[in-house]
Amino acid sequence: MSFEADGQVVLDETETLFRYRVRVWQDALTIWLEDRTSKAQWQTVELKTKDFVVEDNMIPRADIVGYAQRFANALGVLETENQSEYQRSLSTVDKNGARHLQLAIQLHVGGFETQLEYDFVLMPVALERVDVLTSQVRDLSEELERLQTQIDEIEDEKRSKLDKDLVKMKQAIQAITDKQEARRELAYVQLTASNSANQSQTLKWTISSEGYSHFSLSSKGDAVICGSAGLFMIMIHLQHDSSNQGTVFALNMNGTSVEKYSSYNRSGYANTSSYTTVRSMSKGDKLSIVYRGNNTAYDGSSMTIVELRRD
Repeated sequence: MSFEADGQVVLDETETLFRYRVRVWQDALTIWLEDRTSKAQWQTVELKTKDFVVEDNMIPRADIVGYAQRFANALGVLETENQSEYQRSLSTVDKNGARHLQLAIQLHVGGFETQLEYDFVLMPVALERVDVLTSQVRDLSEELERLQTQIDEIEDEKRSKLDKDLVKMKQAIQAITDKQEARRELAYVQLTASNSANQSQTLKWTISSEGYSHFSLSSKGDAVICGSAGLFMIMIHLQHDSSNQGTVFALNMNGTSVEKYSSYNRSGYANTSSYTTVRSMSKGDKLSIVYRGNNTAYDGSSMTIVELRRD
């Protein structure tokens, strides 16, 4: 059982224009609003019928889709002043950022008339940059549809200018869409050590994976350069034969040691030490691994960097 209706509506005393969406999915109702100007958004939690229906506002034999259709009609009607079937109002933002949406429906049953009132609490929606970009795409898409309608209605002599505007609008939509896709594609890189390193030497790397456009190597190959700011998980697997009970390697950021790994292997035989850490990095940061053991770190050691979040 599902239902969805959307549109635009003027609400509150300032006559602010909002987008709205009334949706039923898996027997749960949600109502969503977006301020067209500020892009601020509010939404109810997923509501069951019992969450908004009481004895005084129950519609006989109506299921949750029936209620949703009435609520969509109340928001979709152009004016409420010159008719009595639907009424609506929206409170100002309270101290918690929430708003109350009141909808009223005039019900006529067998000559009996009554007004059914419903109150919904809409909580603020935390927005990421990609959400704002998505809203801008909606604005541009609606403007694109408006221009397309004008093109269909105007005379041929005016079509050329509007066609140019249409091309610019499509280019703007594509640019924002491309930016959204770039944010969605989190980067990763897999590297393999290309040299053996003695004490206090820096390992050199080769890139062994595809799709590493956000990473590069320094000219000497001894540092990984980050191409975008964000939060990264770094996984290191170092093959070595250190026998001392001390630091095996140091993780350097821009030439400064930021983390050290210690091993307690006493055998002196070949050993693999694994280490995982999560760090924030800025664009242009240089990451390197310095061997601190007392013997040798071998080529074939590996490092994997996975982007968790892009800033």
